[in-house]
Parts: sequence; C-alpha cells; structure tokens
Amino acid sequence: MFRSLLRSTPFTTLALSTDFSMNWPMIQDDLVGLGFVFLRDKAGTTQLKNTQLHLAGAYSKSLNRSGNHFVSFGGQIGYAWRRLSIDRLLFDNQFDGQKLNPALSSGEDFQEMERGYIDLTAGIGWSFAPDRYTNYYAGFALAHLNRPAVGFLDEEESLYRKKTFYAGGEFRLTYRLSIMPQAVYMVQGPSRAVNVGALLKVNM
Repeated sequence: MFRSLLRSTPFTTLALSTDFSMNWPMIQDDLVGLGFVFLRDKAGTTQLKNTQLHLAGAYSKSLNRSGNHFVSFGGQIGYAWRRLSIDRLLFDNQFDGQKLNPALSSGEDFQEMERGYIDLTAGIGWSFAPDRYTNYYAGFALAHLNRPAVGFLDEEESLYRKKTFYAGGEFRLTYRLSIMPQAVYMVQGPSRAVNVGALLKVNM
C-alpha cells in the first residue's frame, strides 16, 4: 500500500505486510503462523519520518480432532526508528523584524532529534467453528509491553501499553445469508475506543 496526501506539504505512507500459516506433520492438527509488517511514514514540512519493521509468530493449538476448535498464542517484536528534520523548523528567535529568516540562528539546543526503539506485543485468541456457516472467536492483545521511550528530548516520554479485547462470530440467517457481528474495545492510557458492528455475508 502506498498513499500520498497534499502535494505542497506531502504526507506519504508506504506499508507492506504478509502472513502465512503452516501445518507441520510433527505437530499434527496444530498450526504455526508467521508474518511481517513494514511501515514507512513521512509527514509534513518537518518530514517527520517513522520507519517500523515487525516480525510476528503464532501457535494455534487444536482442542479436538475435528480441527475446528483452537486456542492461539502469538507474539510480535519490532524495531521502530523516528527522525525529525530540525533545519525545516522556524522559531521566534529567527524573526528579523519583518519576517521569519531561516538564515538566523534559532537559539535552540537540540541534542537528539532521532530515536530508535524495540516494541513488543503479545496476545491470546480462541476460535470455534461447529459447522461451515457458524463460528465464534474472541481474544486479547497487549501492545507496547516494554513501554518504549519515544520522545526526542524527554527520556520519560514512553508509549502507554495498549489493551485490545475483541470478539465476534458468524451466524446463519437463511440458506444464503449470514450475519457477522464484531466488537473491539481498546484502552491505551487515558484513551478508550469501542467499535461495534456487523457484516452481512452472502453464501454463494
């Protein structure tokens, strides 16, 4: 995915991701999943750059011999790097009486305007599909387990841990129609978010 907004002050985002599952003979009905995510974002006049690479893995344990009931455990480790172009910023000390003059000294003393950090995530999920047209799932994930420091100037500026609870399923209404209700609740520091909705599926 590539996205660019505003030609004069560009905001660009490049994102790549993939995941796949494997069924190894040695683990019988269980599944192993692997994936990665790459994100590069550049924002605004200051060209705030955010580059992230995440590697993820999951193990799904079958709870029966039918292969329709699983509990899954997953984890993700990533590295992120942020950089801000100081030379594109203007400050009040650069006002020459008529306009902001970038040739004048800003008078600011920035020791470091880039930051790299490791980010950890873990989660657990459950799923059950008693038949072709019915399934249930629920799970929980905890992001930013290590509360990485992300501030350019303040070592104490750390990401809050983000808790995500989700649940949903699929239920057959008629021979051709199924409804798929979904709900997500997220908590990160003082912020809360709730998403509740449903999809209508046509079975061909």
